Amino acid sequence: MEIGTKIIQMSAGVDFSMAVCAKGNVYSWGRARGGRLGLTMMNEGEYINIPRKVQLLTKAVDVECGYVHAMIVGADGTLFQCGKVGVHGNSDGQDENLDSTGKIQNRTSLTESCVLKF
Repeated sequence: MEIGTKIIQMSAGVDFSMAVCAKGNVYSWGRARGGRLGLTMMNEGEYINIPRKVQLLTKAVDVECGYVHAMIVGADGTLFQCGKVGVHGNSDGQDENLDSTGKIQNRTSLTESCVLKF
């Protein structure tokens, strides 16, 4: 993130944060576990201290962070999910991508979930 970047919206999860700038870019920082930052190929124990740009195919208008996941709303109505979230008090999704050695599998962290029509 460049010095002087105008932030128009921010949200925080349990141990990570995201911000949307006036140009529609999303930046994230904090704990990288489980894909919650929306950054690709992060190491399991990595902690990002300096905000990094999330690569999107569209400009963003909103971001909301949950406990260990985030949702990004694109200007074209596309909804992106970062990380995973559990259902009805079950697993928060943090261990769903573990391989037989207990390590997170390499994967792209940001997934296009659906396209909404506003």
